[in-house]
Parts: sequence; C-alpha cells; structure tokens
Amino acid sequence: ARYLEQNQQLIYEKNVLELGSGCGLVGIAAALLGAKSTTLTDLPYTMDLLEKNIAHNSDNMLTTNRIQCHIWDWYDKKT
Repeated sequence: ARYLEQNQQLIYEKNVLELGSGCGLVGIAAALLGAKSTTLTDLPYTMDLLEKNIAHNSDNMLTTNRIQCHIWDWYDKKT
C-alpha cells in the first residue's frame, strides 16, 4: 500500500485487479488513491472481512462502485 501511495501514477485512473486480497489493504488503498475501478479477489472465507473493510472505507472513496470483491479459487474451475 505504501508503494502505491508513493507511485500513484501506476494506478491512477486504471483498472486494478488484486489476486489473493486477504483483508483488502492493497486493493482498498488503490481505490482510495484514484484507481478507476478495483476488483479484489480471494477465497470464500475472506469475503465477509473484505466486504466489511470495503464498507468501512467507502466514505473516503470518490464513488462507491469503483471497488468490488469476488470469490476466486484457483482450484475450483467454477470460479
């Protein structure tokens, strides 16, 4: 997240995809720093925390639709 803060030109007005987001720190930082859209992905057990952290930080984002999270399981061909 600190790297993105110091290099905002890498993500500003770009579409960002974070694989294996965990708690969502890097993806949320990207959205807060001006990414056009940000998609966070991880396993099903992380979704509650990801959604909570996105909601907690959404007031600081320019729009609420610029960040979303989805289940992505490398071993499940259905995702």
